[in-house]
Amino acid sequence: MVASIGYAGDHVDAYTVEVPRGRHARALLRKAGRGVSVKVLSIHATDADVSRARSGATKAAVPAGTSLVVVTRKQGAGAYTLVLSGS
Repeated sequence: MVASIGYAGDHVDAYTVEVPRGRHARALLRKAGRGVSVKVLSIHATDADVSRARSGATKAAVPAGTSLVVVTRKQGAGAYTLVLSGS
């Protein structure tokens, strides 16, 4: 599994994550306060896909292939730790 920061902003951080075919991965937020959530989107996501993606979650499944793991923070939410684990 390979992950790299693709965008870092005041309220949104987006990571590109590549999971090998046949493998499973999870994105988990640790040490995240209120107002921090994670979403996993296809690299080809449309605006509609983004709006339908579950928000408020602290963990999400990451499918095989290339995905965007998006962490959103409300104002004053503070720091977080993003853990990517795979099997």
